Amino acid sequence: DSLDRYWLTFVEMEYCATTLRKLIDDHAAAKMDISDVWRLIRQIVEALVYIHSRNIIHRDLVSKESR
Repeated sequence: DSLDRYWLTFVEMEYCATTLRKLIDDHAAAKMDISDVWRLIRQIVEALVYIHSRNIIHRDLVSKESR
């Protein structure tokens, strides 16, 4: 069957109502509970560790992105 040769890959991601950049620009992070701030930092670090373990480098992640 010719359909056996085709694979579809789906990526399911959690919906985020905002972006990290917007939280920073709006100074919303300063108003967040410290445990939520640390949760965000932990998620960023875990994501970087994961992609680096897969030999993927995120070329757009620079200090201006995380100010």
